[in-house]
Amino acid sequence: MTARARLLHFAVIFFWGGLSSFALSTESGGVYQALAIVPALLFCLLLPSHGAFGGAMRGQAFFLVCLGAAMACASALFNGFTDMGLLRYLALIPAYLVMALSARDPSRRLDALQAFALAGLVFCAAHAGEIDPGRILDPSFRIELFLNTNGVGFIAGMTLLTHAILLAAPGAGGPSVAMRLYHGSSMAGTGLILFLTRSRTAFMACLAGLAALACARWLGKLSWKRTLWSAGTLALALILWGGRLFSSLADYYSLFGKYRNISNATNRTEIWSYVWDEIIANHPFLGVGPGLHGDLVERGIGFSSAHNGVLMYLAEIGVLGTLPYLIVFFTGLRRALKDPALRTLVLPLLVAGGVESMAETMFFSTGNVGSLLFLFALVVSTMGFGAAHPL
Repeated sequence: MTARARLLHFAVIFFWGGLSSFALSTESGGVYQALAIVPALLFCLLLPSHGAFGGAMRGQAFFLVCLGAAMACASALFNGFTDMGLLRYLALIPAYLVMALSARDPSRRLDALQAFALAGLVFCAAHAGEIDPGRILDPSFRIELFLNTNGVGFIAGMTLLTHAILLAAPGAGGPSVAMRLYHGSSMAGTGLILFLTRSRTAFMACLAGLAALACARWLGKLSWKRTLWSAGTLALALILWGGRLFSSLADYYSLFGKYRNISNATNRTEIWSYVWDEIIANHPFLGVGPGLHGDLVERGIGFSSAHNGVLMYLAEIGVLGTLPYLIVFFTGLRRALKDPALRTLVLPLLVAGGVESMAETMFFSTGNVGSLLFLFALVVSTMGFGAAHPL
């Protein structure tokens, strides 16, 4: 790919990630989210190489994504739907194609990660203006603009994780000094935004992703003596400062607060029980229709959604619609665990996205740059761009 083509590819991916994240700041957010992919799709369709387009369409994962969308359409036909609810499933088809074509070439893959990371950084920078320095350690201060704090935290966490992946990337000498400073400072800035959202789910997702990155990048290369030394140091640190650290986290994240108590996962256990017992159990095969589960939860127990991506899919499109996406996820996760190159490149994003999906409705979505990074990781892993195509 020429330098001009790479620059254009970077621009359209950045535009996609940025517009999808900022779209909900407008009254027509859903429309803008749908249009955000158009430039990237046109670019990839106009510049196919070596049968890449046909190869992407013949892939097993693409077939499963299309099958899931077909089941969503069937559910919509029998049960009804909302426009944005159905679009969520249909949008995955062009999104998969764009990412498959972007991921096939090593230079495009790197550019796509850099573009998504920059889009997330711009999103976080827009929220930096909301910071009140005097309330940074005030647990009641939570930063948000047009998205809820969990959404902001998820984008910040996935952006931080992507910069960490790029910073830790192996290769010929690794990143330059300038790029190390860029990625390091980006991690610090996005980390501050993540902290100030006080989102426990986003924090745990990011922490799980960083742990996966550390295991993939460094632990396998340590000798047994260094491993024991590292484990001993960590154990000693936990003994000396673990209690104080947990106390601070409990305060900053209101772990035992009246309205955010973790004993019931901030009322999520009640929501999950209702969704499973009253919605999924009564509509097991095709669900209640794309986009319609939220109204049922609202009328039933007064909450906005299932607060779990897999449960939301089961509620809306049933087992028949959800199973293809679960196969894609676990296939990608299995390949990422087995391939050393994929472990460093995409396993952290898969782990973080999986954790986030357990408490939020992020699972397989194109709604913001955090979701797009998770989807990109799935595409890279399911198509097997690992050792044969390192970063």
